[in-house]
Amino acid sequence: MKIIKTIIILLAAITLFSCSETETPERPNIVFVLCDDLGYSDVGFNQRESNITDIVTPNIDRLAEDGTIFTSAYAVHPFCGPSRAGILTGCYPHEYGSQFNLAFFVEHGIDQNEAYFPEFLQDAGYYTGIMGKWHLGESKGYRPTERGFDEFFGWLGGGHLYWTDQLKSVEESIEVMKTYPHDSTKNGSYDSYKMAMVKDTSFVPAPEENTYMTDLLTTEGINFIDNAQKAEKPFFLFMSYNAPHTPLVAKDEDVAALKAAPYNINFRTEKRAMYSAMIYALDKQVQVLVDALKERGVYENTLIVFMSDNGGKGPDELDGRKNSPLRGRKGDVYEGGNRVPMFMHWPAGMKNAPKVYENVVSGLDLYPTFAELAQAKIPEDEVLRGRNILPYVLNNTDARQEPYFALRVNSPNNWVSARRGDWKALTVKRGEWELYNIKEDIGENHPVTDQPEILEGLKKEAADWVKTHRMPEWFDSYVTYDFEQRWNEANMPAWDETFPGCGFEKSDE
Repeated sequence: MKIIKTIIILLAAITLFSCSETETPERPNIVFVLCDDLGYSDVGFNQRESNITDIVTPNIDRLAEDGTIFTSAYAVHPFCGPSRAGILTGCYPHEYGSQFNLAFFVEHGIDQNEAYFPEFLQDAGYYTGIMGKWHLGESKGYRPTERGFDEFFGWLGGGHLYWTDQLKSVEESIEVMKTYPHDSTKNGSYDSYKMAMVKDTSFVPAPEENTYMTDLLTTEGINFIDNAQKAEKPFFLFMSYNAPHTPLVAKDEDVAALKAAPYNINFRTEKRAMYSAMIYALDKQVQVLVDALKERGVYENTLIVFMSDNGGKGPDELDGRKNSPLRGRKGDVYEGGNRVPMFMHWPAGMKNAPKVYENVVSGLDLYPTFAELAQAKIPEDEVLRGRNILPYVLNNTDARQEPYFALRVNSPNNWVSARRGDWKALTVKRGEWELYNIKEDIGENHPVTDQPEILEGLKKEAADWVKTHRMPEWFDSYVTYDFEQRWNEANMPAWDETFPGCGFEKSDE
């Protein structure tokens, strides 16, 4: 249940278009492209401050440059599952006990009292679908078609293999599920990555021809668009690609294309070549999706939002990834953990929008923004932590009235950050806080020591924020990780030691 005071931050529809647009477009179709572990500079449009030249995304860049690029966009959480939960609920995952990823084949799922925004889009007449990664619950009651989606094609767990000829058959997958729930990571099994694809609620056979997963998801996304048009409804399509999440698997033809003209890239490692080719494949499929929208006459009034669920995984020597110029990687509260590439593109509705928007936005903002565009009715007691950002983007003004917060529990420490404007406070050790001017020091290399009032203010706001949190409902894989054991041994959440001087007592949870 929602446990904190209701905050209603949806704006009236008239406000949206009276700001900068003279015409009022029809309710748009919405295509949300969410990549998995894509780093800040893993797209060409974000490589201004890095030295990266071996990743090319010409099609994605074209869309971004024709739309609005967000230079300070943040994932809800620096890990996959909690980030996705936050996007769909509009609340920080800590507020309903979803601080950790869900392990494979477990009975848990996001609290069913937490509404997902596609439910309200459905009520408003939208046809809704998700293609790809789910990672929000595999048990009955937690699956996509039970949480606001008319169509689903993908997998229920957190990862998957890329070639369809490596997947289990339908019969083999059913046999695995007979032992459900269990932790498939035991002894390195990773059965979830090999499971047959799921169509709506059932396993389906792999295509007869061996198919690369990024391509297959795009094909299914286009099929969904056709179904929406047959239903004569506007649509919300969530393209939840697993690229470039591990395992590193690319098509030979894409690696070869990057090494040949016109790119002529000399990769420092084969892992880097593989990683770059996975993103190149994604870039091509985004263009396939765009071409399909144009062919069906819906491109002009389709809002495309592109984003990553968290920062790049790294480190470079392990899997060929880089997060420069940002410090840190997936899982961190340094910028590399949750600052992500993002753009919005909507020809019919954002003609006068700025090319670059530098103010802070969050994955939390998508729920209220999409709901407002769809003219969806949100219950008065619905709690939202983001806001409809579109009027602010059109006017190039700051949408934030509160800091953007991030928290990763890494017992015995809480990794916490709070950003307001150009200032960011963070801690990765109990009670030891640092302050950075992110605009001047994007790499977080030079702590600011002469602004104690700003640091204390952000720390106090973060302390007030964590008072809204619940204890974790689960702790990810009990075999692969020792999160629960470490939590108990460290007497977490240990807010009194994370926020000294902020009024916490030893017994506070």
